[in-house]
Amino acid sequence: MILSRIVIGLLGIGLLIGLARADIPRLPNGKPDLSGRYNISTRTPYTRPAALGDRKYFTEEEAKSIADKAKAAREWGSQKSDPNRSAPEGETLGPTTISFLSGVIPPSR
Repeated sequence: MILSRIVIGLLGIGLLIGLARADIPRLPNGKPDLSGRYNISTRTPYTRPAALGDRKYFTEEEAKSIADKAKAAREWGSQKSDPNRSAPEGETLGPTTISFLSGVIPPSR
């Protein structure tokens, strides 16, 4: 019991020392350089859909439908694309964006 606590403590200290020695890019003033691109997207709408009225919650079926659509869109978006394909026709927003706006799952590639 005591031995396991000692081992866990030593592993934790080793991890902290390793993190402290990590090569983190820094600004001239010594602060970490956090510049770059970050994905801070969200599926939470800015305004409440009027169709929900005074309801506070989705039904189980509605929640499952939303989750299934999001999963299908993620799977569709993570498929490898053909580098030799022709240029897309029609809409320029991109199929994933259009699918969320219209609620239609894009066709499989």
